[in-house]
Amino acid sequence: MLLAIWFILVPAAPSGARIFSILLAIGAVLCMAVAVFGASDSISRERREGTLGFLFLTDLRASDVVLGKLSAAGLVPLYTLFAMFPAFALCVLVGGLPAFVFWKGMVALIVTLLFSLSGTLYVSSLCEDHRKAFGGAAALLLIVNPLLLCAMALRADTIAFFLTFLCFSALAVLFFHAAAGRLQRHWRDAEIIPVKKPEPRPMRRKSPSLIEKLPVAWMMLRRRNARNWMRWIVFGSSGVAASLLIANPPTLAALKLFLPVLFAGHLAYQLVLLTRTAYAFYNDRRTGALELVVGSRLTNEEIFSGFNSFLLRKSALAVLVIGAIDVAYGGLLAIGGAGPVAVLPLAMALVQGIVLAGVGWLGVYRSLMMNHPSLAMLATYARLSLVPVVLSLLFLSVPKTDFMKVAAFYVISSGFLAMFFSMDAKTALNEHGRMLLLRPATESPPHIESEWSFIDWEGKGVVKVA
Repeated sequence: MLLAIWFILVPAAPSGARIFSILLAIGAVLCMAVAVFGASDSISRERREGTLGFLFLTDLRASDVVLGKLSAAGLVPLYTLFAMFPAFALCVLVGGLPAFVFWKGMVALIVTLLFSLSGTLYVSSLCEDHRKAFGGAAALLLIVNPLLLCAMALRADTIAFFLTFLCFSALAVLFFHAAAGRLQRHWRDAEIIPVKKPEPRPMRRKSPSLIEKLPVAWMMLRRRNARNWMRWIVFGSSGVAASLLIANPPTLAALKLFLPVLFAGHLAYQLVLLTRTAYAFYNDRRTGALELVVGSRLTNEEIFSGFNSFLLRKSALAVLVIGAIDVAYGGLLAIGGAGPVAVLPLAMALVQGIVLAGVGWLGVYRSLMMNHPSLAMLATYARLSLVPVVLSLLFLSVPKTDFMKVAAFYVISSGFLAMFFSMDAKTALNEHGRMLLLRPATESPPHIESEWSFIDWEGKGVVKVA
């Protein structure tokens, strides 16, 4: 509703059709995000905790279990879609949007939600590890993207939309029955045969004094060896892309079309950072390995500073590569005569480094305060990047906007939020880190008052006057 009112009140705002397309894209992306975060670990968690067999001791069939998981994950999002319909209907009142296109968009959103939930439940039935289920569900929705259905809903060709609608509906039913069939055949725990694991390769290019300076960083780097083949793929593809750009320089119009793709790449890597941080202590907490760290002589500051150093060492190279791509892209835009648009990639490069500096403290604090890593990822992203991203996109949508001011706002607001929340999280972790590390996942998180609060909770509730 706020986004629709924003577009209506801005002078020379786009027509109702364009507003509707933006709202439809946001709704579809949120439907896919709800499916990934809410349903991708539903069945795999039952298998991982050993409670899946209890469901089949009753009269429930596999299809009943899958239908119950789908209903539990999709009922609240479906009601939310119904609550969003008035905002979409405002676009018809603005003008430029036919009524049948509006109804096609609403049907497309509902099918997008059902298809996303069915696909993620099928992936969840294949996996036991939560990270594999999460990554597989995200990859499935990227490959078979229901945004195509929403794009067909905006076109005037009703036959093409109807065919696309039938395809995605059939895929949703197919994924549902495939998940039920997989669950029916493989709900029993497989016999575990011990397999001798090969000896891990010794870590290279690590300072021998790292274990003495930052033992937590040494431990995490030792357990999380980088996959060299992934590095070769990333750097090889980057080299091929650079060679193609040098051999066949793109036009200015083609360069501008690449800007949303670059922004999507930044969001994707931020998701990687958030995932790496949210799951940092999650497995150790579940297995009890954290008790060894907490029972040592390490202070809270040494434990969390070590993890921050691990995150910087693990992600610095990727952030530098992304920043180099941003700088090169900004240079191509400046050479091509794009004008102030060339500062946007530079702003994205700066913000990526700012996020990396802030997520090491805030991400760990949120992961220890939440009962599930997916909630921690959402909470961390909401505090670090959501407000700057949303406001910057709104400013960019205004006609005759000043790109220099938007880029400055994006960098300054991101830096302020990262500094504020990371300092607050660092203080809380240094004071209450051991209590948070030892908190059982089933307990409610404690109430930790921020040092920036104007109420003295330790005293008699006296309001501090600045």
